[in-house]
Amino acid sequence: RLPAVGWDEDGTVAELAARLREPTLGAACRARAAVVLGRRHGIAAAVAALGAALGDAASPELVREEAIAALGALRSPAAAEALLAAWPGLRPRLRRAAAGALGGFRGSEQAPGLAQRLLELGDAETSPVTAGACFAARGALEHPGATSELRRRAERPSWNQRLRIGCIRGLGASGEAAALDEVLPLLAQRDGHEAVLCAACAAAAELGRRHASARERTRRALEALVEHPGMHVRAAAAGALARLGDAAAAGALGARLEREPFGNLRRSLREALDDLRRTADLAARSAELERRVDDLDKVRKTLESRLEALEKRLG
Repeated sequence: RLPAVGWDEDGTVAELAARLREPTLGAACRARAAVVLGRRHGIAAAVAALGAALGDAASPELVREEAIAALGALRSPAAAEALLAAWPGLRPRLRRAAAGALGGFRGSEQAPGLAQRLLELGDAETSPVTAGACFAARGALEHPGATSELRRRAERPSWNQRLRIGCIRGLGASGEAAALDEVLPLLAQRDGHEAVLCAACAAAAELGRRHASARERTRRALEALVEHPGMHVRAAAAGALARLGDAAAAGALGARLEREPFGNLRRSLREALDDLRRTADLAARSAELERRVDDLDKVRKTLESRLEALEKRLG
C-alpha cells in the first residue's frame, strides 16, 4: 500500500480513470489515481474504473491493491460486486486484502449477503491464511450469528493454526457477547500456541471494551498473561490491556516492568502504562465535565422555579 499521506490528484473522474489504466505511467502514479477515485462516492464511473483495474492481471500489484482499498472505501453494492468478481483472478495476498475490504461493509445493505459469501470463500480456500482472512472479515461485518459460524470453523486443523487465528480475530471483531465465551477460555491455556494466544489477547480486549460486565474478568485473564514465558504473548497481553483501558491493570503492568529483562518489552509495558494513564485522565475529565453539566442543570432548574414563583406573585 502507498503511505498514508495527504495528497490529492487533480482531474475529473474520467481523467483519473484514464490515468489509472494508462500502462505507460508508473505504478505509483496509477495507484494515486485509484486512491482519489475511492473518494468519489456515488459515481458509477469510479467503481467501473477501479473494477477494471483490479480485474486486469497486467496491472501492477500496487495498483490492484489500491483499487481494492478504494472499492472498500466506496462501500456501494457495485463496489462489493467488483471485489467479488475479481476474486478468482487475484493472488492470495490480494484476496486477503479484498476480504479485509469486504469486511469493512458493516452496517451496509450488502452486509447480510457478504457475510454468507465470505464464509463460502473461506471454506473454498486452499490457503489457510487467506481462509482465516475471510473468516476474520466475516466477524468484522458485525452481522448476527458470527460466533456460531466461526466456532465451528476454528476447530479445523491448519498449518500453524492460521485458520483458527483468523476465526479468533473474527470473534473479536464481531462484538458479540457470546464470543467472550469462546475467547476468554483460550487465555487460560498457558501452554497453548503462542500465535493463538496473541490473537486471543487482541480479541478479548476488543470484546471487553464493548461489554462492561465482562471487563473485569477480561482484565484479570490478560494480567495473568503478562507473566507468560513467551515474549510475544507478554507483549500482546500488555497491548491488549492498554486497549481494554481498565486503569486497574496498571499494577500488574508496573510489577512486570520492574522485572522485565528485555528492553523492547520494557518499552511495550511503559507504552501500555502511558496509554492507561491517558485513558484514566480522559475518564476523569469526562466525569468532571458531566458533574459540571449536572450542577448547571440543577442551577437552571432552580432559576426556572424561582422565575415561575416570581411570575405568579407579580400576577
